[in-house]
Amino acid sequence: MIFREAQINDIKQIQIVRNSVKENTLSNPDLVTDDDCIEFITIRGKGWVCEINNEIVGFSIADLKDHNVWALFIKPTFEQQGIGKQLHKLLLDWYFEQTTNNLWLGTSPKTRAEAFYRKAGWKEIGTHGKGEIKFEMTYKHWLKISSTQLLTSQPKIFAQTERLILREILATDEDAFFEMDADPEVHKYLGNNPVKTKDEIKAAIKFIRQQYIDNGIGRWALVEKSSGEFVGWGGMKLIKETTNNHIDFFDVGYRLLKKHWNKGYATESAKASLKYGFKQMNLDAIYGMTHIDNTASRKALEKAGLQFVETFDHSNMLCNWFKITKEQWLANKSS
Repeated sequence: MIFREAQINDIKQIQIVRNSVKENTLSNPDLVTDDDCIEFITIRGKGWVCEINNEIVGFSIADLKDHNVWALFIKPTFEQQGIGKQLHKLLLDWYFEQTTNNLWLGTSPKTRAEAFYRKAGWKEIGTHGKGEIKFEMTYKHWLKISSTQLLTSQPKIFAQTERLILREILATDEDAFFEMDADPEVHKYLGNNPVKTKDEIKAAIKFIRQQYIDNGIGRWALVEKSSGEFVGWGGMKLIKETTNNHIDFFDVGYRLLKKHWNKGYATESAKASLKYGFKQMNLDAIYGMTHIDNTASRKALEKAGLQFVETFDHSNMLCNWFKITKEQWLANKSS
């Protein structure tokens, strides 16, 4: 299950979702055109989709010009899975990061949608259109809801191994993250300098969490089950910059606090990440790279199943390039 920003090439599937719903249906499907969708996700506002096995099963769109929720719909067969709740959160968080203007929406009465919005904290303020209930969300109330969610919500877990939990990175990981990234030995083969302030870590965490929204994936926190400690990060990242003549590819990686080196956590997290990438994301191939002298990292990638392809120059550093296809991963599993 991937949540990401809606793109123009998603419109066909978005329309399928819109016309599959049983509530708040359109009297005429032609009332909402592909051009309308393009305008709302590229000019007037922004949209998000939930994708499962390359199928879009839900979407939400915020209209920044008219300050309303233009759409939030889930395929009936995918209801009751928390998809609407997450699409709703992504929409609200983005909207109120852009403006403090009140946000409104209209929905038919006596529907599951009405119950959903009431439970989510929307306030009824009147009627709209042909008998729809008009709801409103204020900036102040959104802040209150957001702070409550931070206190009560559980972090999203993407994968687990025998010894590790792979979950979303949180602001509360800051201290351990700083300990890791301030260590010169951790940065020996990374080609950059250790961080000096926790503000740099705050920015890094914010950047990673934005990737969850923009790309549907980003590095995960590695948490040791036996101690509950943050031991580093792992997982995958969508690389949008050209690297070794590749672009828009998924890279598996890891970084660990020095005190957790030589425990096999890099390999363990990489294996879990590959499984998630090939089974949940249905990827065709996953890549990896290490500094040419980082033999420990190379061994971890190879133990996870990636195969060495070549050596290349990466930002004036010689690095090794690795790859594994879904077919190779499946073959490794069966052998």
